[in-house]
Amino acid sequence: MTSTPVITCIMPAYNVGAYIGRAIDSLLNQDFKDWELVVVDDCSTDNTVKIVERYVEKDDRIRLIRRTDNSGGPFLPRKDAIEAAKAEIIAPLDADDWIDPDYLGILLGLKESSGANIVYPSMFDGNPDISRRKRIVPVDGIEFDRVFKGADLVKLTLDTWKIGAGGGLLDRDLYLNCMNLFENPRYMFADEVLTRVLLHAAERVVLSTAGYNYFPNTESITHVVNLNRFGGLYANRKIKDFIYENYPIGAEERDLIEIQIYKELIGCVHFFALNSSAYDAEQKRIIWEMLRESYADVKWDVVKPRVGQKYYKLMRSGLKPAYLFLKTYGRLFKKQL
Repeated sequence: MTSTPVITCIMPAYNVGAYIGRAIDSLLNQDFKDWELVVVDDCSTDNTVKIVERYVEKDDRIRLIRRTDNSGGPFLPRKDAIEAAKAEIIAPLDADDWIDPDYLGILLGLKESSGANIVYPSMFDGNPDISRRKRIVPVDGIEFDRVFKGADLVKLTLDTWKIGAGGGLLDRDLYLNCMNLFENPRYMFADEVLTRVLLHAAERVVLSTAGYNYFPNTESITHVVNLNRFGGLYANRKIKDFIYENYPIGAEERDLIEIQIYKELIGCVHFFALNSSAYDAEQKRIIWEMLRESYADVKWDVVKPRVGQKYYKLMRSGLKPAYLFLKTYGRLFKKQL
């Protein structure tokens, strides 16, 4: 590694001892070699730190930073890593994912030839057999290797993800400037808000065929029974505030975030109905408060013509009736958003 690497890869880590070795190995196997890796451990209680320390001993391109308090999400560890970066180009890599050997080389070539602030990769389904894996995003019909204005791509991240906004290469200054807009990022899914802020701020964005392999971790917060599962309700309200501040009345982005809020609400009510016995009285009170706030925010006239009517009629009957129905029949009721 040169004294100042071309790329700094950043990796937040929390209890990922089962996966982080694969992520780091995929970086070590890159055709492009002029990089550094900054891992920020967020007070892991498993063997994550020991595994990273073994890599640090073997390769001076790898550094480990250990937070003294758990941040509650990847936002602050990611920011710690960016602030410690030596390079002006940042490559995020989650500790349970991995990248193709030509990943950094393809992205850097595109960034240099296009002058893009951000180059995003293609995200694949994590099948270790490359010949059988499937691309998740970008969806068919999205153009690769073309320069877009970032603000025009935000709509492709709302309601459903049509492009991937994970991994990639980003200008360090852009990344930090957008992060510094957050007064209090200590909430789950703050990264979901940051994604839209970054895109909107980027003048030039390119989408690439470079392979980023996403691992569907069943231990992630979207699957675990705890309060974090409902953090998307709050994050969506923050995304809505951002969209309404930056896109005018009648903009498609406004309709799409309303649909996203509605669908996240359904997902959370469904999850809570099936797992309510796992929560204590105080947790239930907090969850109900979050659900009521989100329910009150739904714009029914906007979502009605754009969603499945079975769930729409159920949710329109009221939050409590919908919850009680799903508590009884939720495992049999086919989800039609």
